[in-house]
Amino acid sequence: MPVADPKVLSQWLTAEEEHMKRLTSQRERLDAEIAKAQQKAGLLKHLLALQTNNLYVQQTTLTKGRFSDGVSVRDAVLTVVREQRRANLDQIVDALHAGGLDFGGRSPKRVLFLTLTNLVRSKNGGAPIRRERDDYVYLEE
Repeated sequence: MPVADPKVLSQWLTAEEEHMKRLTSQRERLDAEIAKAQQKAGLLKHLLALQTNNLYVQQTTLTKGRFSDGVSVRDAVLTVVREQRRANLDQIVDALHAGGLDFGGRSPKRVLFLTLTNLVRSKNGGAPIRRERDDYVYLEE
């Protein structure tokens, strides 16, 4: 096995030590940047949570109405469609908002669409409503 020159090994070692120092200083700089970014992200999450809670408080301060006393969405939808005989999704949303129904922070149109779809496809005792294009029609009993 050939023996390397100690002078060459010493230069190589010095170069590697300098390289390690540069990498360590870069790591320290990056760690500091990461800490700052994490702090900013934490503050933004906190701000978003505050705004979301404020929005939730605004949404839950609905006026008292006939649907505000714990009436289920299904029963409220049936009541509205029964009274109007024919209504589209927007009309039902407006009637339920006017009646004070709390959707619990969920999307009213999505909740109503799923509820109406379940009512239209109801198998037990026949469907109480029928869909005609964009309208929902109450079927006479």
